[in-house]
Amino acid sequence: KNMNNLLRFDAVAKTVTVQAGMRFNDLNEFLRAQQLSVNMVTELATFTIGGMLGSGTHGSTLQKPSNMIADYVTELKIVDGLGDVRDLTGEQLNAARVNLGVLGVVVEVTIQLEDAFKVRADVNGYRDDSNLENVILDIARNNYSANVAWFPGIGRYTTTTYNEVPLETEGNAYNAQADVSDIQEY
Repeated sequence: KNMNNLLRFDAVAKTVTVQAGMRFNDLNEFLRAQQLSVNMVTELATFTIGGMLGSGTHGSTLQKPSNMIADYVTELKIVDGLGDVRDLTGEQLNAARVNLGVLGVVVEVTIQLEDAFKVRADVNGYRDDSNLENVILDIARNNYSANVAWFPGIGRYTTTTYNEVPLETEGNAYNAQADVSDIQEY
């Protein structure tokens, strides 16, 4: 909790450096004011940046090359197993992006940002799960991101689909964090 500071921000290069204890929702709050974002739809905004890297946290999309926070990291500062502070870039960074805690303790992270947009979340429930495997493929192909909760014992499922809307759209569900509570307003 004491390593939750924003250290550097470069609006021109669209990068931000934060301590690993910063929570994703706190980073998003700062970035929204800059109209920038990490390209990742996640409902796990209370996770820390370091925790997200250590666990491989990701969203889901077929519309972007990646929806994993690790792929937007351009530099890591770690304390290795010998207690040495190391700045990782290039090939070393590629080996450490999803570190699972085995390479040392992540203390600082530099993240590449993109222009912000908003997402709209739509939740639907279905009473028949026949042909669900094809339905899931259609959902994945036709939405920016989606979640499917399947209840096979009762033959039902729900979907939450996320799609891009203009930044001026009412609500606060940005591409960096889908806020399902906003669906009530649409």
